Formats: sequence, structure tokens, C-alpha cells
Amino acid sequence: MTESMSGDTRRSVRAIATERHILIALVLLGVILRIYQWAIAGSLWLDEILITRNIVALTPTELATGPLALDQVAPPGFLLAVKLATMMFGSSERALWLVPLLSGIAGLLLFARLAQRMLRGYAVVIAVALFALGLCLVRYSGEVKQYGLDATAAIALTIIALDLRQRDRTNGELALAGAAAFVVILFSQTAALVMAGLGCALAVAWLIERDRRTLRALFITIPMWAVASVAAFVMGERSMLPSTRAFMHDFWRGGFLPLPPRLSTAAPWLWQRLAGLFSDPWTLRYPAAYRRTGTPLPACAPHRPTTASQTNPAFTAACNTRSLA
Repeated sequence: MTESMSGDTRRSVRAIATERHILIALVLLGVILRIYQWAIAGSLWLDEILITRNIVALTPTELATGPLALDQVAPPGFLLAVKLATMMFGSSERALWLVPLLSGIAGLLLFARLAQRMLRGYAVVIAVALFALGLCLVRYSGEVKQYGLDATAAIALTIIALDLRQRDRTNGELALAGAAAFVVILFSQTAALVMAGLGCALAVAWLIERDRRTLRALFITIPMWAVASVAAFVMGERSMLPSTRAFMHDFWRGGFLPLPPRLSTAAPWLWQRLAGLFSDPWTLRYPAAYRRTGTPLPACAPHRPTTASQTNPAFTAACNTRSLA
């Protein structure tokens, strides 16, 4: 029996070592893909051109406090970070993509840590592989958009929420976790939705387990997250012109549950969101090959001229511009 247990232990140690080596290889591969996406320096596409025109033309104060032109919306922290990169390294594509690259790599490292905490065995490998090789996540590491930062912020907030449940924290540490939300909302507008979901999850967990750690987080950290979420909403509303707000409402309407909620509309919407994970070429339906070109990408297709700014000659000229370098 001792020999059998010893053999099982050796196999277990070998399996753990193999999983660790595979995990390291996947993370390295993900980092290489993101650096490659940044290094190939292809042309900017439509949305990148429009947001870049704002970043290059406006001052840091204007980027932080005023609405953007050409129906663009982005968190001020992201805009200022990219502005700083252009001030230091020029307005080339690589300089513009530097912040998305760094956030993409940080998101990958944080996700690997999150997967190791939440999963066991080869489930960790599968999860990290999907994240490291996910085309949309690789793409956002070489694109002048804040979506990569949104993913990184969501992962970081989830790790913080896990810490609140799994580790004893002082009141000061709980308050610090709450204050972190006010920094996160400067870089990610979707963080408000993530914090709302995590707060609800912690509330449900406390109702089930009645543990003291979660209760303290609900009284100290989560109220600060709620205030930060309201601040993010107000900041987002003030950063948009009325025409931009109308366009954004129309553009993103399909991403939210139809109101008022009815079974006849909610069920098809939920099915479309689930099926989209496997039918969208930028999620789990990987195309055979991907390379950055000057032609519109599939994700550009929904952009349609619905406001005056998108149908005037200046907008048309911006659409026809291929690169700022």
C-alpha cells in the first residue's frame, strides 16, 4: 500500500509540474501574440482614426473634462495615458497602441492568477488557453480602444472580490479596496457594471453562508463601489454631446435586455447572446487566419451613419484616412 501511495504521489507531482509548464507556455505565447499584434504596425481602422484625432488634437485638460468629437466616448484615464504615450514617443501607431499592449499583457497575467484560484487541474489550462489565444483579446492589445482595459479591470475587480471573501481584512484594507474603484472607473466605464454584479454576488453569498468576512465587505467596500459606479455614470453622461448620447444608445441597444422585460423578448435576446459566443468570429469561432489590413474588420460593420457628424465631409475624410503616421 505504501508503494501504491508513493506511486500516486509521484504521478500527482508530475501532473502538477506538467500543468504548470503548459500554463507558463500558454502565458508566454499569449504575450508573444500581443507583442506581435502591436509590432506589425498595420493601418488604423475607422474607430481608431476617430479616437486618435481627438487624442492628438485635444489638450490633456480637454481630454479629461470635455466631450470628444466625432461621436467618440472613452474613459479619461485611458485617453490621458495614450496622450502621454504620444507626447513621449510621437503619434505613430506603435505609440498609440502602447497602452492597450501593456493592459493586454497585464490582463493575461491577472487572468492566469484568477484561473488558478478558481479552477483545478487542466480546467486552468483550458481557461488560460482561451484567454491567451482569444482573437478579440489579442486584437484589443493592438488597437486604440479601451476594451482591453475593460477586460483587465473586470479581472482585477473579481480578484479583489475573491480576496474580500477568502481572507481576513482590516477595516483600512476594506476601505482601500473600496477606494480602488474610484481609480478603476477612470480607465474603464464598464467597471460600473462589473462592480454591480460583484456586489450582488457577494450579497447572495452572504445570504447563503452568513459569513462575517462578506458581511464586513458589504458594509465597507461595496457601498464605496456603489458611489464609484454612480460617479462613473455621471462622468460618462457629462462626457457626451446629445448627438453622441443618442448614437450610443442606438448602437448599444442590442447589448442590453429589452425593457420592459417580457418572456417573448427576453428569451430570444438571451439565446442570441449565448449563441454569439460561438458564432462571432472574434470570440470562440476562430477564423482560419487573421491579419491586420486596411480593409474594414467584421466588428466595423455595425457602424452606420446615424448622426450628422457621421455624414458630413469632415467625417467622410476621416473615414478615408488610412494612417496618421
